[in-house]
Amino acid sequence: MNALRSLALSIAAAGLVAAAPAAAQTAGSVPLPPPPAAMASPPAAVASAQDATGAGWNTNYGMIFSLQNIFTQGDILNNYGGGIGFQYNVAPQSALRFAVRASRTSNPPYEATTTNGGVSTKILVVPAGPLSTFDVGVSGSYLMRLTSAALSPYLGAGVSLNFDQSSRSYEDSINVPGQTTKHDDFARTYGLGVIGQLGLEWRVHKSISLFAEYALSVDAVSATAN
Repeated sequence: MNALRSLALSIAAAGLVAAAPAAAQTAGSVPLPPPPAAMASPPAAVASAQDATGAGWNTNYGMIFSLQNIFTQGDILNNYGGGIGFQYNVAPQSALRFAVRASRTSNPPYEATTTNGGVSTKILVVPAGPLSTFDVGVSGSYLMRLTSAALSPYLGAGVSLNFDQSSRSYEDSINVPGQTTKHDDFARTYGLGVIGQLGLEWRVHKSISLFAEYALSVDAVSATAN
């Protein structure tokens, strides 16, 4: 009996709960107050890399890739210059950039033939200056776009740490028959300096841009070892 009563009460309670909304709408009954309106969610915060109009970047982080000018240095096998970097967009028109660059040049001696009085002579032509160079550097700079437009000039300033090596190393067994002359001269330079940058950037999309930049580096402290 107790078990049956408990079952009946449970069904009745469930029936009352289910019927309560319908009973609240019957004639003569007091209407229930409407449920509280849902609070509007606050607008999403604008990313620090964008301004109020949405101009800028859709992320605070980005990668930088730079390649050499193939119009002035088309032989990338003997001469190469490029770099890679990381950029943090502080604001729509300002950023911090950290970069690593490297370049290499090669201008080796070559054989040539001269003719004098019908007699051909083979000679070794050694170019003046370094026959090969290699330099690598790391830098950190602060960049400022002058406008928020898609195409805008920008300025930058920072510091750099550089390592340069130039060499004049070759063997000459041609100019003096029967004699081989070896040359092995190196110069290594370490420098800490300041850099200035002037560029033009075209923001193709909020996640990609193209830029042309001229950078000038001046060593404040340097040391050379031979």
